[in-house]
Amino acid sequence: MIRIAASLASLLLIVMAATSAEAQSSDSATVIYGTVHSPDGAPIAGADVFLIESLEGSTADSAGHFTIRTTQRGVVTVVARRIGFAPVQRSVDLTKPVTIEISLSRQAPALVPITVTAGSYTAGSERGASLNAIQVASTPGATADIARAIQTLPGVQNVDEGTGLFVRGGDVSETRVLLNDIVMIAPYNYETPTGNYTVTVNPFLLDGIFFSSGGFGARYGNILSGVADLRTQGRPVQSSVVGTAGLAAVSGGLNFALSNGVGTHMTATWSDTRPLFKVNGSTHSYSPAPNGTDFSGSVIWKYRPTAEIKTFAITRHSALGIEASDPSAAGGYAADSRNSMYQAGWKDLFGSVATTTSVSYAQTHRVEEFGEFTLGDTEKSTQVFAQGAWTADDAFILRGGGDAEWRGAAFIGRVPSINLTKFDSRTDGARNGLFVESDMRPLPDLRLVTGVRTDRSTFTGIRTVDPRVSAALRVGSLGTITSAWGVYHQVPDPLYFDGALGIPGLPPMAARQAVLGAQLGESALLARIELYTKDYHDLAQLGPNQVVAGGGTGSSRGVDVFLKGGYPGVINGRISYSYVDAKRTDPITGMKARAPFDVTNSFTLVADKSFGVGWSASGALRYATGKPYTPVTGATFDQSRSVWVPQYSAPYSERLVPLERVDLSFSRYMRLSPQTFLVMFASVNNLFDRVNIYEYRYSADYSQRIPIRSLFNRSFYVGGSISFTAQ
Repeated sequence: MIRIAASLASLLLIVMAATSAEAQSSDSATVIYGTVHSPDGAPIAGADVFLIESLEGSTADSAGHFTIRTTQRGVVTVVARRIGFAPVQRSVDLTKPVTIEISLSRQAPALVPITVTAGSYTAGSERGASLNAIQVASTPGATADIARAIQTLPGVQNVDEGTGLFVRGGDVSETRVLLNDIVMIAPYNYETPTGNYTVTVNPFLLDGIFFSSGGFGARYGNILSGVADLRTQGRPVQSSVVGTAGLAAVSGGLNFALSNGVGTHMTATWSDTRPLFKVNGSTHSYSPAPNGTDFSGSVIWKYRPTAEIKTFAITRHSALGIEASDPSAAGGYAADSRNSMYQAGWKDLFGSVATTTSVSYAQTHRVEEFGEFTLGDTEKSTQVFAQGAWTADDAFILRGGGDAEWRGAAFIGRVPSINLTKFDSRTDGARNGLFVESDMRPLPDLRLVTGVRTDRSTFTGIRTVDPRVSAALRVGSLGTITSAWGVYHQVPDPLYFDGALGIPGLPPMAARQAVLGAQLGESALLARIELYTKDYHDLAQLGPNQVVAGGGTGSSRGVDVFLKGGYPGVINGRISYSYVDAKRTDPITGMKARAPFDVTNSFTLVADKSFGVGWSASGALRYATGKPYTPVTGATFDQSRSVWVPQYSAPYSERLVPLERVDLSFSRYMRLSPQTFLVMFASVNNLFDRVNIYEYRYSADYSQRIPIRSLFNRSFYVGGSISFTAQ
C-alpha cells in the first residue's frame, strides 16, 4: 500500500500541475454557444456536444442549448451525438464569434426520459455506450485496445495481464464480444495459456462500444455474464487518409465519402513487438516475438437518412512463441492463428417500425504447440440475426426477433516427433433463438423492460426458456434506482462435446442473476452503486490435460461502484471499484472452492486533462487483490515415467501478491493545414516499475517456486498519426 500511496501522490501532483496550467490560460478561453434541435425545430435535450481535438464539451439542456469553454485555437471539429439520432460533425473557426445550430435526424426509436439501465456503464460521450474510440485511445495503459479500456469499468476483474474480460466472478468465456450484432468466435489476438493480448478490432473503425456487466435483456442470448457489443462505423462524413506508426505497429487507412450515399473504410495493420522489446526489454523469452497482420474493409450505402446497407470484412494472422512456465512442458508454448469474418447488414425505419438484419460467416484456424504436443483447432461459424422494433408512442417500444448459428469444429492432437495422432475428431451443431421484449414507460419516471427468450442447440438437445426483467425509477432530484433479474444459458464450447476429449450431451450452462443499484446523475457527472448476485449450475469446465468436467456449480456476490466527473475546463476523471466473492466447483477435486478468477477487490482511477494548443495528458492508477492459486506442497518421483509428480494443497487456497500499477499517457494534436492533422503520442506503463506476479512455476523436482512477473518492467511507447481530410 506504500507504493499505492506514492502512486496516488504522484497523480495528484500531475493533477495540480494541470490545474495550475489551466488557471494561467483560462483568461484566454473561447466560448462556443449553440443549439441542438431536430429538423422540425424541436430541441433535443441531453445531446452530447464535444470537440474531437480536446474532448471538451457539454450536454444540451431542456431547451437544446449548450456552452463549451475551450482553450483550443483556429479551426476545431464539433461533434453532436444523441442515442436515436445520427451523429453530426461540424468544423468551426474559433477566430470568429462562435454561435452554431446543429440539426440531428432521427435514425432509430428510443425512450428519451430514462436511459439508465442495470449493469451498463457510460464512460464516453454517448449515452448507453460505455466507451468511444477517443476514450479507448486515451485510456492510459490500454494501448488503444478495446478490452483493456473496458477493464477500467466496474465489474471487470484484472485476473492477468491479458485482455480477457472476467466479469463479476465469471470466466472469460462467459463474456461475448459482438460485432454488428454477431458473436465473434475469435475476438482476441496473441492468445496464450496465461492471457490474451489484444481485442482484434481497431477502435477507430467503430461507431460505438456498448458494455454490460449483467442484467442485460432478452436480445442477448447464449451468454452467461457480460456483453461487449461493437458497432462499426457508418458512411464517412468526409474522405480521408490516415497513417499511424509506433514502436510495435504500423497501420494505414482510407475513408471515402462517395456520391449517392456510398462510403468505404479500409485499413491495414502490421505489428511486430521486437522493437518494443528492444527498447524496453522483456521478462519473458519469445521465439518468435508476437507479430501479426490484419486487413479490414467496409462498404456502406446510406440510401436514405434512416436506412443503411453495410458490409464489413476482417482477416487476421498472429503468431508467437513463449518460454515454458511449467517443468512438465519442455519446449515451451507456441501459437499460430488465422481468422477471418465477413458480414452484411441492413437497417431501415418504416414509420414507427425499425428493422435490423445481419448475416455473417467466420472461420478460425489455430495451431498450438505445448512442448512436444501439437493441438490443431479449426472452427467455422455462420450466423444470422434479425430484429424488428415497433414504437407505439413515446412511452412504449415492442422488440422481437431471433438469431441462428451453424457451427463446426475440428480438433487434431499429435506428437509429431514420433508421428503419433492422439485424437482426430469433428463436432458440428446448430443453435436457434427467439426473443420478444417490451420497453415501456408506464409512469413518467418509471422505465420497465420485460422480455423472454428461448434457445435450442443440437449440441445439448435441450430447449431453454429465459425470462428477464429490468426497471429504472427516477426519484425526483435524488437520482435513479435500477434493478434487474434474469435467467441466462450458454452452450459450452464445441470441444467439450467431442467424444474423445469431452462429454457428449452436456446440458447448457445456466446462471440466475439479480441486480439492484442506484445512480445520481446521467451525463458528465454521476455516481453509481450496484449490488448483484449470480448462481450457477451445470457448469462445464476444462481441467488439466484437456479433461472436461460437467455438472459444476458456483456463486458470485459483489458490489460495483462507479464515479465520473471533474472540474469543467480543468480535469475529468472516473473511479471504478469492484468487490466480488466468487466460488465454484474445482474440476480436479470436485470440491467447492474459490473461483480461479476470484479477485476480491479491484480499484481503478483514470484522470485526463486537456491543455491549450492541443496538448492532453492522462493517468491511471490500478490496484487489484492477487488472484488465487493452488500451491504445490511436495513431489514424489515416478520412476516408470522418470518425472516428478507434484502434490497440491487445497484448491485455490492461497493468493498471489496484489497488482499495483500506474500508467501515464500524453498526446499532442496539431492542425498542419486546414485539411491535415497530426497527433503525436507517448506513454509510460508501470511508471514505478512495480513487480506484479501473475503465476508461479516450479523447478523440475518442485523444490523451488519461481515467480512469473508481468510482461514488462517499466515500459515506454511512442508513435504518431497523420491524417488528411478532403474538403
